[in-house]
Amino acid sequence: MSLIQTQKGMKLGLVFVMLFSMIFFQFSGKTYAAKSLEDIRVALMIQSLHTQSNVTLFASGGLEVGVKQSSGIDKWISEDVSKKIKVSIDQYMLKIIETSDFNQASSLSEKVEDGSGFIFKVNREGKTLYQVYAGTYASISEAKNIRSTLEKSLNLSNIVITGPNYLNAASYDHKKDAEKLISDLTGKGIDAYLVYQENNNGDLIYSVWVGEAIDQNDLGEIKNEVEGLFSELELKSIEVDSPYIVVRNGLSSNDKGSTIPHYFFNANEQKLWITSDSSDIQIEEKYNRTYRGSIEITQYKDRLAVINELPFEQYLYSVVSTEMGADWPTEALKAQAIAARTYALQLGMKYGIAHISDTTFDQAYKGSNVENAHVTNAVKDTEEMVLKDSNGDLIIPFYYSNAGGLTASPSEIWDSPINYVESVPSPDDIAEEGLLLWDHVVLSNGTIGYIRTDFTSNTSKTNAAGFPIVNVTDNQINVRQAPFVNNDINAPIAKVSVGDQLILLDQVIESNSFRWITKPYSAAELLKSINQTSNNVITGELETLEITDRGPSGRVLEIEANGTVVDVSYPDRYRTALNSIRSTRFEIDQTNNYTVLGADGHTSEFPDSDESLHVIDSGSTSEKADTDFIVLNGENHIRVLTEEPQFRMIGYGFGHGLGMSQWGARQLAEFVEYDYQEILKYYYKDVNIEKVD
Repeated sequence: MSLIQTQKGMKLGLVFVMLFSMIFFQFSGKTYAAKSLEDIRVALMIQSLHTQSNVTLFASGGLEVGVKQSSGIDKWISEDVSKKIKVSIDQYMLKIIETSDFNQASSLSEKVEDGSGFIFKVNREGKTLYQVYAGTYASISEAKNIRSTLEKSLNLSNIVITGPNYLNAASYDHKKDAEKLISDLTGKGIDAYLVYQENNNGDLIYSVWVGEAIDQNDLGEIKNEVEGLFSELELKSIEVDSPYIVVRNGLSSNDKGSTIPHYFFNANEQKLWITSDSSDIQIEEKYNRTYRGSIEITQYKDRLAVINELPFEQYLYSVVSTEMGADWPTEALKAQAIAARTYALQLGMKYGIAHISDTTFDQAYKGSNVENAHVTNAVKDTEEMVLKDSNGDLIIPFYYSNAGGLTASPSEIWDSPINYVESVPSPDDIAEEGLLLWDHVVLSNGTIGYIRTDFTSNTSKTNAAGFPIVNVTDNQINVRQAPFVNNDINAPIAKVSVGDQLILLDQVIESNSFRWITKPYSAAELLKSINQTSNNVITGELETLEITDRGPSGRVLEIEANGTVVDVSYPDRYRTALNSIRSTRFEIDQTNNYTVLGADGHTSEFPDSDESLHVIDSGSTSEKADTDFIVLNGENHIRVLTEEPQFRMIGYGFGHGLGMSQWGARQLAEFVEYDYQEILKYYYKDVNIEKVD
């Protein structure tokens, strides 16, 4: 059974097809397909999503490095248990500096953006030198552009471009002979490199290359220099189409004591194949996660590509563990396993050289670190089971974290019908179980924010406006703009300690996947995000933001900014437009927008009214009360208002909302006692659960 599946009878909009394409992808003139259900290729780094200039690998059981060719895998190198290896494409680089000062080298390499700074260690005339490089780059023009940027940021003016052009000084059957010549050459100031390659008989040989030239003219000058110092050497051109690995002695920026073999492989469609006989392979740039199977390192669209190839069912052990918790009910895990299996199968070779990525662009995969026996058993219990529509074709089993009580209609997400998905109630509030409440408070200086209730205690006091006062019970406690902990998107705005007293406005549950509150965004912040996402540009300052249309489940279909429709490609893109909010089932709280009811039923709309509003604050003595103030309506609902427009979103659910809610699946299994078939058929209509053909 091929991993490639087509889906008949489904008419989808253009945007939908672009996002979830099921066509065969072409690469190098070939159509790629998986090895039925045996293996899957997962893109850990690839140009289509994200990549880096190098990858660092380690295995406690040691690594074997080979070259993948049409005839099979040729194993070239075995590294001992204690060593890491680093791998890059052999392309253009920037030689930033050569120095005997390791601290200087370390500092410069860390200042190179995107983690593309390298340090190499060389011994020249009995002296240890450290070379700092940046790269790699697919072309000279790209290297020149980066060089210009680096020279400004590093305050340097002599950065040199190097290239993947070499001359072969000699080749040997034994590695030690090559290393002897390298020592002789570097001792005379000539950079020389150990190279693994094969001779015409397919036997592994050890060559010594010089060069690192950007073009043939540069290479000619190097040839003259080397032959002038070593007349016995006859420098020869290399076979640019043949596989090779150039080895350099790398260092980490914080350790000059141990070298890391840094392998540079031929950019001309070469593939490195990394395996370990007795342990999983760890990748440093992927949060030190470990991976089953093998790692293929190649290039895709001139950038480094790192692919994890492993048995298909073992891939699911990690996906289900990542997408759900190990302590979740067995039947929910089984439902997730079938959905994840079906999703991966119907993608085909989505990324040209890989079936699927490891990100939530497809489905999350974090390697073997997260595997759990409970999850593994659930996957095994559903082995080869998939979801098919009434025509016998694999469906796209959309799933996500939390529906917020009601799943989405397809028209609310991509403006396209999907015959096996409709809006249904979803029991998702279990996501709130065990979460703490947060106090919405005013500090003595007028700052308004949220603090967890386990760091406050009630008093019998109230302020002049009648709001309760609470004490702080611990030291250096963070106050945040929204009720959740995330230092990247909701950093602390203040700290309070024992002895501080706060005015309590209200209490809310910690933001979670079922219900949530964003921090207030300034008009400028939100307008920038809107204009980066929408197909039209909202000009001027952002003064108003209104929801003007909703779908059957209450999800947003249309938003107007300053009275102009924010034109997004499909409704779910409003999540991205509004600073990547969790779902489109939300309300907008514009904090300078309010109505005042006066005598005789007269109302004044702010900020549109020309009238003045005189505010009695909450008891703060800070000047901040002039811009942030608190009002209480007739139903005792509190709002924090501002003179300048700010916007916060208050919503339900996490994800697009189509198909299966993961938290809903958990609640159906745990409290309604649904089995995996009942869960799947609740969220996907008129589907069959079958073994793969």
